[in-house]
Amino acid sequence: MGDEVSHGYTVDEALSSLGFGTFQGAALVFAGIGWFADAMEVTLLSFIGPALESEWSVSPTEESFLSTAIFGGMIVGSYFFGFIADAYGRRMGIRGVAIVTFAAGLLSAFSPDYKSLVVLRFLVGFGAAGGHVYSSWFLEFIPTFNRGVWMLIMSFSWVIGELLETSLAWLIMPRWGWRWLLALTSVPSLAMLLLSSFAPETPRYLFMKGRTNEAVSVLERVALMNRKELPTGSLVSDHRRTKPDEENVPSEETPLLSSESKKRDVKRYLGSLPELFSSDLLGITILIWIMFFSCIFAYYGIQLMISTLSSGQSDCRSLSIPPENAQNDSLYINVLIACLAGGHVYAAWFLEFIPSSNRGAWMLVMMCSWILGELLEASLAWIIMPRWGWRWLLALSSVPSFTVLLLSTFVPESPRYLFTKGRSDEAIRVLEKIALVNRKELHSGSLVSDHQKKQPDEVNFPSEETHLISSSESKTRSFEKCLGSVSELLSPDLLGTTLLAWIMFFAYTFAYYGIQLMVSALSSRHSDCDSSSILPNNVQNDNLYINVFITCLAEIPGLLLAMVLVERFGRKLCMEILTILTVIVILPLLSHQNGTVTTALLVSGRMFLSAAFNTLCVYTEEVYPTSVRASGYGLATAVGRIGGMICPLVAVGLVRGCHQTLAVIFFGIVILISGIAVLFFPFETKGRGLTDVVSNKECI
Repeated sequence: MGDEVSHGYTVDEALSSLGFGTFQGAALVFAGIGWFADAMEVTLLSFIGPALESEWSVSPTEESFLSTAIFGGMIVGSYFFGFIADAYGRRMGIRGVAIVTFAAGLLSAFSPDYKSLVVLRFLVGFGAAGGHVYSSWFLEFIPTFNRGVWMLIMSFSWVIGELLETSLAWLIMPRWGWRWLLALTSVPSLAMLLLSSFAPETPRYLFMKGRTNEAVSVLERVALMNRKELPTGSLVSDHRRTKPDEENVPSEETPLLSSESKKRDVKRYLGSLPELFSSDLLGITILIWIMFFSCIFAYYGIQLMISTLSSGQSDCRSLSIPPENAQNDSLYINVLIACLAGGHVYAAWFLEFIPSSNRGAWMLVMMCSWILGELLEASLAWIIMPRWGWRWLLALSSVPSFTVLLLSTFVPESPRYLFTKGRSDEAIRVLEKIALVNRKELHSGSLVSDHQKKQPDEVNFPSEETHLISSSESKTRSFEKCLGSVSELLSPDLLGTTLLAWIMFFAYTFAYYGIQLMVSALSSRHSDCDSSSILPNNVQNDNLYINVFITCLAEIPGLLLAMVLVERFGRKLCMEILTILTVIVILPLLSHQNGTVTTALLVSGRMFLSAAFNTLCVYTEEVYPTSVRASGYGLATAVGRIGGMICPLVAVGLVRGCHQTLAVIFFGIVILISGIAVLFFPFETKGRGLTDVVSNKECI
């Protein structure tokens, strides 16, 4: 055993030797499409409300509740799809996200009334909340070097989605109305559904599950595409390198013990939540929650304000009434611009394929797909809403999710996930595929965990034989695992990390979407607060489309800035700098500014905040161990969605009620809280390898 271990290689070592090649490039495109699809669905928030007010005479409260319903679905879906990704694989999570998002998005276009639309958009939020699985999948295929940069590059797909949605709304809304826009927005989700058939499971996941042969197969596929060679030897865990005498890595025979395996699986997942609240992860979890809440609250608040101020429907400063059926092009333009300033199953999947070096950069590169999705949605709204209405916009916005569902068939499971689940053979096969695609060679030896290299006596990975145990016991174990994953996140080892993550996600979500909504709110031409003329009720001027479009574009320089900072100064300092800059640029909005200054400030705020938010996503993916990565990230985004539910009341309600100063104060306080939370994160993840299990020394 000693020789085998000494000549083995880990998943991280395999990915590092294979580098970032053709396979990772294809994985980046796939995960990017997933974020692209989610971005389009979210960007719809800026266009649907004004259209429904005109067609169904919905009140401002009902309009705000539509956004709240979407985030309510996200709260439920975030952890659900995180659990699915951790328990059944990244590919399964990706397919589920694509199916739900596409189906609900398309059906939204045929909603007969307001209530049915709220229910369907709740389901869209439920599906879109699983976008973190894409990043997790991508992460597990990226080498450690420059991982952060690549994750940020992936974020560009979000900006593209926002810009496209804004452009679509600009073109579709005035001609065919919102129903066509909804229909077209669902197309990317359909594409993901189709493409998912070609995506492999990540070798890290396969190996974690004891499916070593499958993990090696995936690595061989990567090596083939990258034109590299895998290291010599067998695939081993990091743990095995350290204390081989007591290794208990899942073997390939374990699946034959089916009932016992399933019982163990249930217990493990029942304990995953407490693990997040363990002493090792408690601080990080709390900080991440704070950051996510703050980011989402502020981000979507600003996004909704774009629609509110551009729609020309606020009584505060309206002296003229726009025609009832006319769409304000400024709404689409403003949303599109806001999109450029700035997703989670997708990210987790991608993360586990990236080498440790520059991993942060690659995650940021992937996040570019979010921007692409926002831009596309803004463009769709621009085209569809004025012509076919919001129903078509909802339907079209669901298409990318269907695309993800289709593509998921071809996507491999994460080798890191496979290995942590004891499916070592599957993890090795995935790594071999990566080596094949990248034209690299895997390390010699067997696949082992990082802990096995350091503490082999304490390793206790599930074996492949576990799957052969009877089905009844296996199902029991799977159920217990689901509950266990939550307890693991709340265990003493992870409690601090989990609570911090929740604070961060809440703050960022609140601020991010608050800013997005404020763009629309502040673009309005006929608010009673300062307007001198009254336009017909059914006319929306072009300012809304223009301002949204511009703010979407602002996310592009924001991501570029994050890509420069994340690998040079690290994740923590990068978030701190960007958070401070966000507060500085929104402070002038405490007093009323002219349209140009207001748009410029909101664009700058969204640019810095989206960059901070994407950096937080990278940090969250890296700081949690593989066993609870998707679950921990999912719960953090769920907490963040609470901020998304609250921000419409601030960004839309207060602004339309002529309380802009109070709204800005709210956003400033929330963002400042997130900045303080960053200081308490326990360690920097730049250049660190991903961990598979909780380590007290690392997480406290």
